[in-house]
Amino acid sequence: MGTNTYRTDSDVDLHVTKAFVDQFNYLGLKSTLIQHPPADFSFETNTWVQNLRARFPNVDVFIVGRIMNYQFQSSHSGYIEGTGSAIAKDQVELDVYFINAQTGHPIWGTRIHERSMTKSRHSKPLEVAAERLDRDL
Repeated sequence: MGTNTYRTDSDVDLHVTKAFVDQFNYLGLKSTLIQHPPADFSFETNTWVQNLRARFPNVDVFIVGRIMNYQFQSSHSGYIEGTGSAIAKDQVELDVYFINAQTGHPIWGTRIHERSMTKSRHSKPLEVAAERLDRDL
């Protein structure tokens, strides 16, 4: 590991899933984290919905998604002029689908794309970029 190298949590998908559950609970909706999806889970079929329906009979909507891209970077500017600061950029892309728990048919789906950029004068730029990425996820 080199200087200023930042390693993200190896279980990013669980981190994102927990963030969705927390957000829905915050909004007053009852949400449950399904730690392990059914063995037959696939984005190409909906046969797995029956398996989940048996495990969670009182659920009306399943929310599934996949992480398409996440990254962060940092750069430095203004050091020659004496106004040095670090620029931290990040971007996240997620595909999210709301699935009718009765029929297995999609209710709604979209790609969520979030980008942000910030300047940091006092913090370590990689830590700032990683924090922004974590927030966006």
